[in-house]
Amino acid sequence: MAGFTLITNRYSSSVTPVIGSLDDTAFLQNEASRASIVINGTGQNGEAVQALIEGLAKNPLNSMTKESEKPVFLHISGTGNVTHDVLGVASPRVWNDSSDYDELMRIDESHTQVKTDNVVRRVGKELNVKTLLLSPPTILGRGTGPGAQETVQELWYNAIIDKGAPFLLGKGENVWSTVSVRDLGKAILFVVDLVLDGSDRLEFGDRGYYFVEAFELSLMDRAKAVGERLVKEGKIESADVRFLSEEDVVKEHGPLFGYILGSSSRVRADRLKELGWRPTDFDWKTLVEEHGGRRC
Repeated sequence: MAGFTLITNRYSSSVTPVIGSLDDTAFLQNEASRASIVINGTGQNGEAVQALIEGLAKNPLNSMTKESEKPVFLHISGTGNVTHDVLGVASPRVWNDSSDYDELMRIDESHTQVKTDNVVRRVGKELNVKTLLLSPPTILGRGTGPGAQETVQELWYNAIIDKGAPFLLGKGENVWSTVSVRDLGKAILFVVDLVLDGSDRLEFGDRGYYFVEAFELSLMDRAKAVGERLVKEGKIESADVRFLSEEDVVKEHGPLFGYILGSSSRVRADRLKELGWRPTDFDWKTLVEEHGGRRC
């Protein structure tokens, strides 16, 4: 109930929260059946995704003969589907959601996000529901909503403080495309506005996949920056970056840390930019060091 109060206090009468579970498929179907647009930010949960799309299929709007008036399911995915296989080095390939589109659609389900992405497309096609995916890379910045305001980057920040120095995996040469949490939010609203306007430029289903990115950032630059910051704040003794093996990182922190510190994913969001969306946050140090933040 605490989350309910946080939302109602922040947004007053403009938002009506409902309390339920992602495991309650009947609840998800019922709520989705009353919506014209569903935005799913719950991550990799194929059963919940399917239930939400099934709910949209029951919406009377879905039987409209006018395509632009039908409801839409918007899924927030991620670029973990194109991470480099070798941890600790920069991916030699930059994936483009325009020129590489067909190849992106053929990536197998052993890659992160792909299985759920495929559920979105498959169920949407089976039930004749318009689906669309936005795929962001690393997300930096402090969230402005009433709930959680930090991303998974907080784990690395806390671990650096515990170790007393910044650390990376392998050679520490890996790079990720990056977007601020605010620019991601604006990209979602940009797409929603196109849907509401009935734009015929936005594509759905098998053609409804769009990267969302602003710039590239190396984990080495981030590690050095947070090291210098934490030394000044008296939270660690050394800003020198240490290099650990994948085995050591996974043994101490778990497999998620190996992925966070060692992976590399480089993408270009040409399709969304061609539609007119533009990122505005490029000062990554500000995004990392915003007041109150616990992030790298």
